Amino acid sequence: MRHFGQWCREKARCGQCGNKHITKDCPEGLGGIKSCVLCKEGMRLKVKGISEINHTPFNVLCFFKKSWLEKRNHYQHQ
Repeated sequence: MRHFGQWCREKARCGQCGNKHITKDCPEGLGGIKSCVLCKEGMRLKVKGISEINHTPFNVLCFFKKSWLEKRNHYQHQ
């Protein structure tokens, strides 16, 4: 799961803190503040099932990551 710029209209955001810079340029560094840009946007849109945002979008406990993995596994086993 990564930014699919070819299909996405949004600009890529930091995978660490979710701000408007690329991950390798994050001022927080690898041990800094984590904020999932997917869950942050989901909370803004009032998506049910999101309980927190203090993780990266690569974390397997991320609401959107789990949903993506479940869908992928479902289609692979059809």
